[in-house]
Amino acid sequence: MAAKDEMRRKIQKNQSNLRKKKEEERKKKEALKVETRKNTRKNPFHRKHGDDAEKKRIDSMAHLSNREKRVKKRNIDAGTPGKSTTTSKKTTRVKGRKLSPYEMKKEARLQAMRDRARAKHKAWKESRKKK
Repeated sequence: MAAKDEMRRKIQKNQSNLRKKKEEERKKKEALKVETRKNTRKNPFHRKHGDDAEKKRIDSMAHLSNREKRVKKRNIDAGTPGKSTTTSKKTTRVKGRKLSPYEMKKEARLQAMRDRARAKHKAWKESRKKK
């Protein structure tokens, strides 16, 4: 029995050590994410010269692979939600939000419906005045 108890304690100790290591790794990853977010938001070159110049600068970085360059450029296009500095021909904005082509069509249909309802209501009010 003593051997089983001793073995159980060792296993529990190992599990708790593993939990601690995983927690530390998670905290490091989280800190790294926050740190990289801060760096991308406060890029003085980007703020001064804009998106196109920043993309050219990324292209000239020899130490990055093509994939890393694409990812960096994509992040520039994404920007911060509702505050993107780039505008694409395929996207438009509604209430500070970029829309996909499908969402644009949907928004156009909804706007047309609202316009029809507004016109109908206006006509109804005028007919009421005449009576």
